[in-house]
Amino acid sequence: VPYAIGPVRVFLGKFAYFGENLIALRFAAFLIDAAWMLILLAIVLDLLVPSDQATFLETLQLWFAELDRPLEGDTTTAQNVTVTMGYAVFGYFALSTWLLRATFGQYVLGLRVVQTDYRRATFGQCVGRAILSILVIMTYGAAFLAAMRGPGYRAVHDALSGTTVVRMHAV
Repeated sequence: VPYAIGPVRVFLGKFAYFGENLIALRFAAFLIDAAWMLILLAIVLDLLVPSDQATFLETLQLWFAELDRPLEGDTTTAQNVTVTMGYAVFGYFALSTWLLRATFGQYVLGLRVVQTDYRRATFGQCVGRAILSILVIMTYGAAFLAAMRGPGYRAVHDALSGTTVVRMHAV
């Protein structure tokens, strides 16, 4: 039963429950994930954008100028890499929560993504959660505000995908 601690959990010493408010840890995990992805993007930009002793801001200006060019049949390198990075970010969130039960930031902070009955989240749930997470980001995090209140302190993407985030010792 969700929100309950069964005798097996008590015996094993796993007292975490689904009503635990983890919004601060979840936000910190998101910041960790965003930081390492931005570092990775900066490395990719530095390798791909042709620049002769340009600063990082000049490299970004060249990148955005190439993105703004209208399509004339062929896509530019910037457009291809931007779309590829979008797919890579989506794949990262979906595959890491399916294979590792957590993204890198969640793993570092001791959080895990599971179904509401503590079972491992399925691949379909993780893909759905990643898609819904993108929609949450597109609302500037407004859809994440549901995680600030009960029941279960679950965000919109968790509730719709049938998952929840718990501390590592709960699984």
